[in-house]
Amino acid sequence: MSKEKPVIYIFHGDDMLSMERAVEKMAAALGESGAADLNFTRLDGRTARFEEIFTVATTMPFLAERRLVVVSNPLNLISNHSSNEQKKFCASLDQVPPSTALVLLVEDHAKNKNIKGHWQSVWDILKESHWLLQWQKNTKQQVLVTEFRLPVGGAMNVWIQEQAQAAGGVFSPGAAQVLAGYVGNNTRQAMLEIEKLLAYANWERPVEPRDVERLTVVEREVSVFDMVDAMAMGNLQAAARLLQDLLEQEDHFMVFGMIIRQFRQLVQAREILDEGGSAAQIQKQVGVPMFVAQNLERQARRFTMDELVEIYHRLLELDEGIKTSKMTPDLGMNLFIARMGR
Repeated sequence: MSKEKPVIYIFHGDDMLSMERAVEKMAAALGESGAADLNFTRLDGRTARFEEIFTVATTMPFLAERRLVVVSNPLNLISNHSSNEQKKFCASLDQVPPSTALVLLVEDHAKNKNIKGHWQSVWDILKESHWLLQWQKNTKQQVLVTEFRLPVGGAMNVWIQEQAQAAGGVFSPGAAQVLAGYVGNNTRQAMLEIEKLLAYANWERPVEPRDVERLTVVEREVSVFDMVDAMAMGNLQAAARLLQDLLEQEDHFMVFGMIIRQFRQLVQAREILDEGGSAAQIQKQVGVPMFVAQNLERQARRFTMDELVEIYHRLLELDEGIKTSKMTPDLGMNLFIARMGR
């Protein structure tokens, strides 16, 4: 077994779909099911204990070359930025044997900062100064750090066409542009739309712009904007009604993802506005069409940055509850709207 293979994989970024696909590819490389299943473990740093994770990571594989251990939210194992816990975590990483591939999945988000007059994209969590990346620079362990960044601007158009081709169909350039305009760079939502549109075209012809418009992506996007408008104005009854309309028409997980995306973009827009930017900078930095950027500018001005950050953190808490099956998406979203009135 080559010692040149990475032992620790640090995957971070905002394109969680691509991150999960990378994990699936690593899992497939384990071989046939059976022994492969015994050598593949997934854990979550929000619920697993520190000792449990590293016990699994240091266990020898069963009748295989390597064991694959994937840990979501690994930074949740560190409480209150404790330096002692950080050192313990890094020391444990140094002890992971080459017979294990330990993958740390860190959901991160790129922020646009005006640094010395130039807009630059920087990660919110794993900055260059982060203790985990500092460990990576100094350790003798074999480490691979990979960024998973959502496509922005024209890159999303290309991404949509590539995904359609991989699924056995074709998107015309115009259809890809229209779809990207409606879903932004939400790759999960885009994949659902791509699959639906290819099925609509029966994989027999290219998907055209009229197909995208016909399947009511515009109405759904507008409904989310209207719902957030109602929240901002304190009209929670209208917000709840709009939410119910969406839930009756669309997949509940998709709707929740759209709400999270909306407030994430509002945080970005508010940050740009606070730096003296305008809708033009929002369009460029967030990677959305101008009409979306103008709506984001209008809505962001109705909230303070502190309010938006608090709302976004509240959504992330609900997301955790939904992912751990503590509540359903529709219950979580209705609770979210109800709490907006407090």
